[in-house]
Amino acid sequence: MNLFYPPRMAPQAGRAGKTAGWGVIFATLIAAGHSREALGGYTARQLELFYREALSREDRLQARQLLATNLGFAGGAAAEAELRRLEG
Repeated sequence: MNLFYPPRMAPQAGRAGKTAGWGVIFATLIAAGHSREALGGYTARQLELFYREALSREDRLQARQLLATNLGFAGGAAAEAELRRLEG
């Protein structure tokens, strides 16, 4: 892996067409729970794949938070059904 070159692809292509640099990729992966020491042993392809998955996970979490907020404000049967589902 050569960190002096940009990633081969645009890891953030799904997010307003922006390209992320290695610093953003590393910071995102560390925030997602990857060990800083282990990142140096990953291939560039692994870094890009794990980065994309970390972004997808963030998107899913935000979608769930938006749904929970919406249900919380709307209340009613839909909110009660979702709460029962979450409580198991």
